[in-house]
Amino acid sequence: MNKTKFASLNFWTCYFLDSEDGTYPTMNPHFAFKCRAQGKFLSKNEEYGHAICIFITVLIFLVGICGFVTNVLNVFVLRKSLKGSSLKNLLIILAVFEFAACIFAMSFSTVILIILENVSRNEVTILFFKAAHILFSLGRTGAICITILVSIERYLVIAFPVESKAWLSPTRSILYILSAISVAILLNISYFTNTTVIENNVSFSPNTTLANFPYILNGTEISRKMPHQMKFGLMLMNYVAPFPFLLIFNGLLYKAIYSWNKNRKGLSGKQKREIGTAKMFSVVVLILLLCHTVSCIIFFLCNYLRTIYRELLLLQLLSVTLSAAINFLVYFAFGKAFREEFWKLMTSWRLFGRQKFYTAKPQETQSTQTSRDSSSGTLLRKGKTKGEKTSTNGNKNGTNNSSK
Repeated sequence: MNKTKFASLNFWTCYFLDSEDGTYPTMNPHFAFKCRAQGKFLSKNEEYGHAICIFITVLIFLVGICGFVTNVLNVFVLRKSLKGSSLKNLLIILAVFEFAACIFAMSFSTVILIILENVSRNEVTILFFKAAHILFSLGRTGAICITILVSIERYLVIAFPVESKAWLSPTRSILYILSAISVAILLNISYFTNTTVIENNVSFSPNTTLANFPYILNGTEISRKMPHQMKFGLMLMNYVAPFPFLLIFNGLLYKAIYSWNKNRKGLSGKQKREIGTAKMFSVVVLILLLCHTVSCIIFFLCNYLRTIYRELLLLQLLSVTLSAAINFLVYFAFGKAFREEFWKLMTSWRLFGRQKFYTAKPQETQSTQTSRDSSSGTLLRKGKTKGEKTSTNGNKNGTNNSSK
């Protein structure tokens, strides 16, 4: 008797499929498709599951829009508020990555909902799904790598104020940034190379949810040759490895700040500002750790249970989006220079808007000015006429009085 051979389906294909045991029989009795982790709703009632997914997607969209606006503001304000600081370029690059994370989190969650609700499952939709996933992951990982770099920079500036000037020169800072971006790309390279979009032979697996997808994501030849342990290791490095670095360098940073605070009276104004900036960024790191801890817990839970809960995965997207959108509030709450530059920026934009409004219709302005000039001229003529009459009456009265 021949044993049934199984072909593994892609993780994201399994996310959308429904099966009790994760197997999908085909027309060939000795061949079937299998999911290593099966997609499910948390609730047994699928209507509730769909409603929760829609609700979380709306939240992602709202938070993502806030992140879109706040990260654009971060770029404009940080350029002015951190002049001459080695931190400026790092925080601007961080804002760019978080901007990308917010944009593509909205795109990714929206296309997940489109596929899940069977609005569209054609080739373009699946390709857009793959692209949004890659770009979101790149934005997320890039933001984490730059955050680690900022933590290292803050520690060096506080602990080694003299030596750090040479270590963090503009040229070296660019090299550090390029290195962090390269690491982010390498950690996400498997998403580029391991999946492809193929046409699904729906008649080959009838009476299964797999037949409802004319196009699916499938593993490439590189993915099939890569051991499962290696794939898991890459995901582990992407999701878990950055956090020990953040904890170590922030622990060292707190220790350096504590030692400097003992001699606070002897600190210069610049050193106090650097310490204040370090304290502010430690709050950013704390929020990132909290938000991404949720992401890590969901990742391990899905791998341990071999079940991809759809609501939890969208909740994972929401936590990452929230982390990418909240830095503006931290900068505004803890950074005095940031607040001052923000209000200056708002004032300049408001004045520019007024100037644009008044100069938008020059013909109308000119005609208005002409009418004002003509009206003022009329008033002057009337004033002169009245003055002449008054003087004439005065002369008459004077003549009468003299004759009397």
